[in-house]
Amino acid sequence: MSIAPPPPDAPWALVIAHDPREADELAGLIARHRSVRCATRIAEVMRLLALHSSVQLVCVDLDLPGEAAALLFRTIRADRRFDHIQVVGFGGETAERHVAAIRAGAGAVLSTPVRARTVEGVVRRRRRTLPPKAA
Repeated sequence: MSIAPPPPDAPWALVIAHDPREADELAGLIARHRSVRCATRIAEVMRLLALHSSVQLVCVDLDLPGEAAALLFRTIRADRRFDHIQVVGFGGETAERHVAAIRAGAGAVLSTPVRARTVEGVVRRRRRTLPPKAA
């Protein structure tokens, strides 16, 4: 999947999902609020985060293989350059996976299927609580 860069200086969201159909579906739900790009590989996410300071929201599929989602949460939270990014997990239909995501750094976790209004509400709340962007 090729990922086009966002418009200059536009805040945008990044969706990473194990299943590209889920990524496209979730991206469609939050597209009304910001530009959205989708990725299905963690390496793509880290490359985009390093290259574009305008990412403000990352939605991560908790059903990624192994501990990939938790690793991504911890990696984002460990880097001060990404302090302004809100991280939301989705899927992972067990309470244990939801708790693990929160402990690893997710700001919120949504069960699937995700309703458009639920995602919009989380995006609005997360946007209001965004810290100032790091210089």
